[in-house]
Amino acid sequence: MKIKVVAIAKDEAAYLPEWCFHHLYFGFDACEVWLNSITDNSIEVCKTLVTRTQNRFSWVMADDLLASCNVKGKNFQTEAYNTAFGQARRQGFSHVLFIDLDELWTPHDFQSSIHDYLASKDLAQVDVVSFNWAIDTPLHLRPAYSRPFSDLMWVHNNRHVKSLVRTSAKVERINIHTARLKNSENFFLADGRPFKLLEDDQHERSLMSRQQFEVREKRLAGAFIYHRIYRSQHEYLSSLDKGRRHASNDARPLKLNRLGYRSDPKSTKAKRYNIDQQYINEYEAAWGSFLTSELVSHQSSSRAFVTNRYETVLTKLQENDCYLFARYQGLFHSVTDKGIQRLRRKLNWGPKPGSINYVAVTDISLFSGQIVLKGYGFNLHSRKVILGATLLSSSGREYSLSISPVTSEIAADAFDRAPEKCGFVMRSDAQWDGTITSFCVTIGEHDYTVPLDFLPSISILEVN
Repeated sequence: MKIKVVAIAKDEAAYLPEWCFHHLYFGFDACEVWLNSITDNSIEVCKTLVTRTQNRFSWVMADDLLASCNVKGKNFQTEAYNTAFGQARRQGFSHVLFIDLDELWTPHDFQSSIHDYLASKDLAQVDVVSFNWAIDTPLHLRPAYSRPFSDLMWVHNNRHVKSLVRTSAKVERINIHTARLKNSENFFLADGRPFKLLEDDQHERSLMSRQQFEVREKRLAGAFIYHRIYRSQHEYLSSLDKGRRHASNDARPLKLNRLGYRSDPKSTKAKRYNIDQQYINEYEAAWGSFLTSELVSHQSSSRAFVTNRYETVLTKLQENDCYLFARYQGLFHSVTDKGIQRLRRKLNWGPKPGSINYVAVTDISLFSGQIVLKGYGFNLHSRKVILGATLLSSSGREYSLSISPVTSEIAADAFDRAPEKCGFVMRSDAQWDGTITSFCVTIGEHDYTVPLDFLPSISILEVN
């Protein structure tokens, strides 16, 4: 087998080295990107990657194809994919995986190569193998440019898939999420079972059927596409400026296929993903070896570009009496970035006073058998802090928590209006038994149940 991964990219210089490294690390034979409408230093980064990988990385300047697609009303992304597929076939590749720059093919064991994985599931001779999305969890305090993997992660399974296509298959057309075959039903999922077309809204197998997804949603697949939609708030907001001309010649000034900095309601609750620390160390050591001084220099410039684009988004949102901000409110749902907070106050816009509460647990531990939680919590408008809290254990027991208010540098840095002592140290009134199933807090005169799937740091608690 000889396997290539292909993506289109517009101003993704900050992520190109990471994307290339990751797929070479997990055994892909080649990586290729089709650049369009570039205004950052992507070309310089690509040239360096060609040298660094000894030509295992390649790139195509696709502006002419994009212009042609815009004139003819065709989808640039699928046209690029189909052209790339034909070229890969002529170059002798046996398979091609089509994904985006914010997507990473990932084996659950964090060890298997793409070659080993396909062989282990007897998928090497399958025409189309589809891997479902595992979407990252939006964490409001995640630093910009955080490394993509750690020993403990939280992801959300989603019905959407991305697909690996065998070049010897009788392909009628490559689509964004899958392929259309000529007189063939040779489609399989990552677990080695047939990918069935059972429901009308599967869009030619762009999504799993609900029936097939339901039996898989409670666990991560043996291999999946880790979809980094959110990254940090800073990067999320910056990405909105890219628009979507590549997909549908959409000339609107912001990328509109986002639902805010919140977990996708059509995905599952957060699933815990543990990776052996040794494997993380090996991965990070390989990444450190992959980086050259030239790539590091490019990285500084590309990250500065992301920051400038973030500032551009904030500027756009303030123009014409904040017209864009008011019109596309959904893009900023659950965003707590300081720049967005200032716009909300300027417009007197947003949820009614009293309805926005921020609660974060930054540390959980056991001390003499009692559970101890550290973090912060407050109401954005009243600026009232947490006055009471209870935990419910899987054993059925309810625990009252004593609360000691403290200052929180994390909250002060993240929020303009954070109260001085919104931080807390909570301690259970008895020895802890079981796993946490519910966390309720009292802020002001109201009680709130903290959704564990939106606060995965709380879900970490599994003390027996």
